[in-house]
Amino acid sequence: TPLQAAAAQGANNIIRYLIQEGADVDEPPASRAGGTALQLATMEGYTCTALLLLEHGADVNAAPSLLEGRTAFGAAADNGRIEMMLLLVQNGVDLLSNDGTQYTRALDFAEKAGQIAARDLVQQLYE
Repeated sequence: TPLQAAAAQGANNIIRYLIQEGADVDEPPASRAGGTALQLATMEGYTCTALLLLEHGADVNAAPSLLEGRTAFGAAADNGRIEMMLLLVQNGVDLLSNDGTQYTRALDFAEKAGQIAARDLVQQLYE
């Protein structure tokens, strides 16, 4: 969607316009791949964009796409984005959501990507 494309680029002015015009901040990806606007913003490291989407009601626990998808938290962990992970926690991320796999998948993504600080944070948050 246009909102997802704008989020993937960190185009906050466009995002504001699209939301004003009625764009759904939680629109699922158009295909089995991709992500919600929030998932794409976290994947790319656009903290201000993620905050903007959260302020407009984006679901911090939205399910990932079917094809190699990541939740917003999983995407942040996979890319070692500690600040983003903390922002998502402050906005209600539930490590047991998505059938209890959000924790295990985030931990797995961080470990496989060699993101040690992200892995450690996931473990600390779960304890």
